[in-house]
Amino acid sequence: QSASVTICGGRVTLCGEEVKMQAYHGNTLTIESEIVGDASLKLIGEATSSPKGFFSFTAHNTNWFGKISVVAPSNALQDDWVKDYLTVRLYDGRNLGGKLDKFDYSALDLGRLCDLYAHTNVTLDATVNRGIFICNEMGARISVDEGYTLNCHWPITLNGPLYKTQPGTLALGGGIKFYEVVDNVTNITDTLPEDPSKRLLVITNGVVKALTHDCVNGLTVALAKDSDTSLALDFTEEDCDLKKYGFYNVKTDTPFEPGK
Repeated sequence: QSASVTICGGRVTLCGEEVKMQAYHGNTLTIESEIVGDASLKLIGEATSSPKGFFSFTAHNTNWFGKISVVAPSNALQDDWVKDYLTVRLYDGRNLGGKLDKFDYSALDLGRLCDLYAHTNVTLDATVNRGIFICNEMGARISVDEGYTLNCHWPITLNGPLYKTQPGTLALGGGIKFYEVVDNVTNITDTLPEDPSKRLLVITNGVVKALTHDCVNGLTVALAKDSDTSLALDFTEEDCDLKKYGFYNVKTDTPFEPGK
């Protein structure tokens, strides 16, 4: 897709196992129509030095039961060189699909140089049985616009670092898991990986807020230097341990890393 395109009216039905869509050169593919069906969706950028492109799904896609994988096949060698990621714009948790029959840790699979960007208050509800997977060792971003909160009750599984960017608030309530492959068998586990980059949360801007006491347990939380960053607690009766422990992080000897 070499120009911005908007699809509106009626329904878009995804058939088969996987449907691929592509956006690049800074253009946006917007689907305002309701998405339905069972096929998974693969969102692809361009294999250049910049993967900049945008995908926007604005309907309540509760009758779509596929997964989403976001792939930026950029030839950039380091994330630091790339300011503009391949971005999925988020306005409502229902944009990302309906309730699955069973939990899938990789229902939203974010690859390197990819960004999930909330532009308003959004809640990702745990009842839909979906999770977020940071699948690449170079990591991915979750961004939130200033003045808004992304309440993430989806569990997040890490195989690389997670970067929180933009001035808004990422509120974590779904817990953290880790990805490992042992003897060609994939495991989703609570056990810490040996590689510290695979248990790293970097706050480059804005706020990370705890909705449950153990939402960062096992992570090294790094606060970027020379940036406006903070950690916040949301005291509710739903998690009394949050009042008792605050940010409970006992699995690692390096729970915080200032000035990264």
